[in-house]
Amino acid sequence: MNDDQLKNWFFSQKKVDEKGCWLWTGVVANHGYGQLSVRGKRYLSHRYSLQLHLNRIIPSNLEVRHMCHNPVCFNPEHLKEGTHSENMKDMVESNRQARGVYLSTRLRGVEHVNSRGENNSKAKLTESQVIEIKKIGNTRTLKDIGTEYGVNAIQISRILKGITWKHLV
Repeated sequence: MNDDQLKNWFFSQKKVDEKGCWLWTGVVANHGYGQLSVRGKRYLSHRYSLQLHLNRIIPSNLEVRHMCHNPVCFNPEHLKEGTHSENMKDMVESNRQARGVYLSTRLRGVEHVNSRGENNSKAKLTESQVIEIKKIGNTRTLKDIGTEYGVNAIQISRILKGITWKHLV
């Protein structure tokens, strides 16, 4: 296949969605990005697409950012080269990270706010529930209290011993 045939084939491997994303119809790797091999070299479809569009190699220290936030998109109009830091900032600004409040606010340049108690993204209990649990104390089994509040007995024990939720008296 010559270069023009390869380019025509590559840009035909798409299904266009309502947002104008070119969805890669070839192999999708387990990380969600399109993948292909060209003359024995493996490429991510979005990186290969932007290189063809720009008619140059993208330096290995730069990443290809999806401005549409769709990993299978290879529409060069939706892609932009940038640093890893810029790519991570895009992720945070679009709320696609799974790292909780602290990293999110730090990457946005926002001062960290204490995330204990109800402000913790992993909290299953409210402060009022914890106060109720502390009032119940050891009048019932830890398992019964945990079942009532939807947490396990170990969590109830940690609350009663002051290991967790220690900011509540």
